Amino acid sequence: MKHNLFSTFSPFDKPYPGMDIDSDAQDQIEQRDPPSVADRDVIEHGRQAICGMQKPNEIQVKRLLDQSGLTKIQIERNLAAILFAAGPRFACVLSATRFTGLN
Repeated sequence: MKHNLFSTFSPFDKPYPGMDIDSDAQDQIEQRDPPSVADRDVIEHGRQAICGMQKPNEIQVKRLLDQSGLTKIQIERNLAAILFAAGPRFACVLSATRFTGLN
């Protein structure tokens, strides 16, 4: 089978003259990745991420907090404070979680 490919262009081997691929790629990567959340803003950021839920459960809360841009360590350290700040309907989630450090 004969291929109809006439160009051997490879952006990594032979870029076009004057084309700066590295800075363009870096700009795209920086815009794609969400900025990290500062430790002082974790509770408010987490509260805003979950406050719209009508009937919360543990799995939904965990999924939304993971998607909100918080790190796993930030979620583990501040879960109780985030749930308290989100309101009384999150009490069922708070009572269902096990706090291993309290024993």
